[in-house]
Amino acid sequence: MKKIDCIFASALVLLGALQACTKTYVKEIVDENQTGNTVVEDDDISKLLKTIPGVSHVEIKLPESKTGSQVKQYFFFYTQPVDHYAPAQGLFYQRVALQLKDLAKPVVVITQGYELSMDGKAVKEDDLTTLLDANLVEIEFRYFGQSQPEDMNNVEFTYLYSDQSAYDIHNIVAMLKANVFKNGNKWIATGASKGGITSTLHAYYADLNGWKDFDLYVPFCAPFLPGSAQSPLDASVGKYVLTNCGAGYPAGSIEAVGYANLQKILQQSVSKPILRNAILCRFHQESPDQYLTIMNQLKGATEDRMLAGFLLGYMETLLTRFSDVPFSDWAQRVPDPDLIKDEQEESIMMSPLDQVLFFIFMSEQDFKDLVYAKEAGEDEDTKAIHTADDMLPLRNNPEYSLAYSVASVRELGAVGMDFSWLPSGSFLTPEVGYAVEYLATGRAREMDYYEGQWDGGKLMQSVRSWIADSQQKMVFVYGTNDPWTGGAIDDAAAQANPNVVKVLNFGGCHNDSFLNAKQFTPQARKQIEEAVRNFLK
Repeated sequence: MKKIDCIFASALVLLGALQACTKTYVKEIVDENQTGNTVVEDDDISKLLKTIPGVSHVEIKLPESKTGSQVKQYFFFYTQPVDHYAPAQGLFYQRVALQLKDLAKPVVVITQGYELSMDGKAVKEDDLTTLLDANLVEIEFRYFGQSQPEDMNNVEFTYLYSDQSAYDIHNIVAMLKANVFKNGNKWIATGASKGGITSTLHAYYADLNGWKDFDLYVPFCAPFLPGSAQSPLDASVGKYVLTNCGAGYPAGSIEAVGYANLQKILQQSVSKPILRNAILCRFHQESPDQYLTIMNQLKGATEDRMLAGFLLGYMETLLTRFSDVPFSDWAQRVPDPDLIKDEQEESIMMSPLDQVLFFIFMSEQDFKDLVYAKEAGEDEDTKAIHTADDMLPLRNNPEYSLAYSVASVRELGAVGMDFSWLPSGSFLTPEVGYAVEYLATGRAREMDYYEGQWDGGKLMQSVRSWIADSQQKMVFVYGTNDPWTGGAIDDAAAQANPNVVKVLNFGGCHNDSFLNAKQFTPQARKQIEEAVRNFLK
């Protein structure tokens, strides 16, 4: 429920940054020796890297391995134009990591959407790399981490566009092919969430430019949100989390009951007076800043507007829970609002109303305490991966970076919530819900600063249409319980193109760990493995 405040804070910082001037900038590189990681003396690969034009600040690190074996990781910077269409504008350093296994083996490239996840402290675990026994390269996205095309004290995000990123990847892959991997290796691009978008957009521009960088692309949980001609807000993810997440389980199962209760909580929060009034009271107590925002922006805080503000936060909470944690791990925690009586009962135990309120308003820590604890007798090999450290690289959080917000309101589209399920003429109408979303939550603030820069959804629409004719071999992977599947590629486009396979993992959340038995079904894992091997023949 604190997300609205975060968006406002980000917006104020962004506004201040945009009022400053920008100059061409090459970022000063931080000495990695200061991090305390083990830095190893030069070997043949590091010596080779140091001879390549444009490569600098080469380091070797020996991270800890679970099996005890040593795997070398190489970190370096590659000099790139800040503007690939106008190289005279200046240069910047882009950070790259290489986890080397064997120069003759395939090369998997993680096309990051954010900063590097490889840190030199642990062996990078990637299921696609494990499946193919491959080398691993990770490329930091421009404007994240240490890869800054502009001075971040005077940033305007002038060069933050998808085609610029595609050229970044193309240049690095071409350099590595020409100098390091010369054995006719198979090259595979992959990424999760925004990294999956990055992979797909590189494939899109590869077709446009005739590049032959990769033999295969494997994007995981990548949404493509065209919004509308007027706004990057796109309700497909917001709608999916309410209608599809948690659906499809056998009747009478714990998951089916939990899904039904989630639907009832939404409906009764609007239609059941005792629940609605209790929600409004708790919302006023716990979210006074949101209350003031709605009151100030909409010139008065009527109860329907306040309820809309609550629902926005609650739907975003559901989006996060479904994204990060398998529904089977928390379905039994969803209370049944039908048990709430018309008048609150006095009890030393939590009443049904109290249980619903606790579920709705529970903090992130409370939620973790409920679902992260290992169940007695749980198989260590098949337990869910849902720790904060495991899930952080996959989160597609608008507050993760200002650069993500800027890219969203320019080209990638932004997540909007869905109020279409509200009946017209009810206590809260869809019209009021959307008005509160746009005016009162701060969701549109970044859009104000970039007014006129939204491309009208052209890039995302073009990519979605291009899938049906793509010349690139691609395997798209989505989970049925992942809200971002609402922005998945169309089934018809995938079916029309023999170069494209779409895998839908039943019960899957926002996760690319397809070798994990708890996260992926045997059927989905088999589909992925067969498609990857067939395309790489």
